[in-house]
Amino acid sequence: MAEKRKMAINKYFWNEKTGFSQIIISNHKSNLMLTHAGLWPVLLGIADESQIQKVIDFVENRLLKEEGVVDFLFRICYWKYFFI
Repeated sequence: MAEKRKMAINKYFWNEKTGFSQIIISNHKSNLMLTHAGLWPVLLGIADESQIQKVIDFVENRLLKEEGVVDFLFRICYWKYFFI
């Protein structure tokens, strides 16, 4: 079961083009917002050595800012609508 789950996560979430895991919204369409949630396959031991290095490179080159690691690559403020 664990191996099937690992294979499914890599199949549906891993994006070889970006070198990072993405969230799937629906109908197998990838979310365009890359988030720090893409670190989970590394943290859970699902990513292989090649994927781990690509995630490190992605974080260092795209998510790491002066203030630290950002939560979204593209920040869209949907949260403000909850307070209206």
